[in-house]
Amino acid sequence: MTYILQDFFMAILKPFLKQTSKIEEKKKANLRVLGFAALFMLTIITRVCNGINYKYYGPYTLLCCAIMFGIAVLSLDQDLKRVRWNRPLVWILSALFGLMFVSEILVFKTQFLMEVVIVVFFGGIVYVWQNTEKKEQYVEEFMLAVKIIFWLLAVICFFFRPRTEGLRYAGFFQNPNCFAYHLLAFMAIFVTSIDHKIQKREKLTKAIPDLFGIGLSVFYLLQTQSRTSCVAIGIMCAIWFLVRFYVSIKGKNLVTFIKYLLLAAVIIAVSYPIADKALDVLPKVFDHPIKFGNDMPYHTREFEMFTPAKPAKGPSLSYMEKMKKKIVKLFTTDEGLNKLLSGRLTLYRSYLSDVNYLGNKNVTRTIEKRVWTSAHSNAIQYMYLYGKLTLIPYILMILGSIFYGFRYFKRSYKQCSYAALPMIFMIGYAVNTLVESVYQPLHRFTACIFWFILLELAFTYFEKKNRKDIKN
Repeated sequence: MTYILQDFFMAILKPFLKQTSKIEEKKKANLRVLGFAALFMLTIITRVCNGINYKYYGPYTLLCCAIMFGIAVLSLDQDLKRVRWNRPLVWILSALFGLMFVSEILVFKTQFLMEVVIVVFFGGIVYVWQNTEKKEQYVEEFMLAVKIIFWLLAVICFFFRPRTEGLRYAGFFQNPNCFAYHLLAFMAIFVTSIDHKIQKREKLTKAIPDLFGIGLSVFYLLQTQSRTSCVAIGIMCAIWFLVRFYVSIKGKNLVTFIKYLLLAAVIIAVSYPIADKALDVLPKVFDHPIKFGNDMPYHTREFEMFTPAKPAKGPSLSYMEKMKKKIVKLFTTDEGLNKLLSGRLTLYRSYLSDVNYLGNKNVTRTIEKRVWTSAHSNAIQYMYLYGKLTLIPYILMILGSIFYGFRYFKRSYKQCSYAALPMIFMIGYAVNTLVESVYQPLHRFTACIFWFILLELAFTYFEKKNRKDIKN
């Protein structure tokens, strides 16, 4: 089955090899970066617009697929051959995509053929990466495009998206939670770049742009007050710290690691007040704030668990007893859980009530006169859209992505500039999607990054010697 797909890629892409060989390498590199940046920006704009209208879904999908096909063609630099893949992960994905495709045949979807787009177009790019000696350069171009988008959005935020007093900051988006889970992908890219610089003992000055990217991401994250993304990014960075600490001790590189950490602490500490002041001052330079028609005002949070409770009748309780009572109520009652999950408990029950074996047509759902655009949980969203059976391969996919992310780092961190990316990103993504729906690759920037990285894990097979061609 894997050979059939590889033969398909070869049949489609090989005819373009002769034409692309005539284009200058620098021009092809610039076009690839531009292509990735355009694709990422389209996914972000789509999210700001709350998705694509059904009648425009087809043309929009074709546009994104054309961009990806162009990137795959521009990545051709040598003859394509069959390569060995990570079969356990490939079979898990095959099961998931197979169930999704069967569900689409039986129940028409308003957002259709997502699995085909992932396999053919995302897969086409990653397959070409496995057939070139320039793979590291191509992935670095991918990461560069992400950084370009980050700094572009930062400029727009500072000059055209001011804060509103009493409201959580939504950045370039209409929803602060949405802005926060986009920061997860940006943080993963910046931390990956820093990780490689530590491994190679590069000069501290070379890390300053990436460290400012991390500092600004931390600032934005705290401004959103998104609990889910704060936890996800916190766990992601903590695990990276522990792994890098261990590797640095093992590789006698601890001094370099500590130097980078100290510089990171200084830059984050400095960048926060600068960004805070800039967000108040710079929007007044042009005084033309961008406002979206679907901006959703989220009031700033008061973390009630640590604030004094209102006086109650009866015997007085100590501070610790009051806190314990609040925590117990928060985690043991429907009211508390629903409050902790920002109303998601009601949403989960509504979606789960219509989960079946065949799946459902629409992504959205109306609950108490409010239209919800997703189930706010990837696992529930897959079951609702594509049927109960998809839960098993979905869970295996997430667990497999984390396992192979660690293995990818272990086997390539000494020589590969992006070795930490799968490990870092997959941890954050797994935590974040417990209570967020981030799965549509052409409508969610973070999901777009996820599918590229997951296919890189699925299509990469490590062996002691250089890759050998696979015979029939």
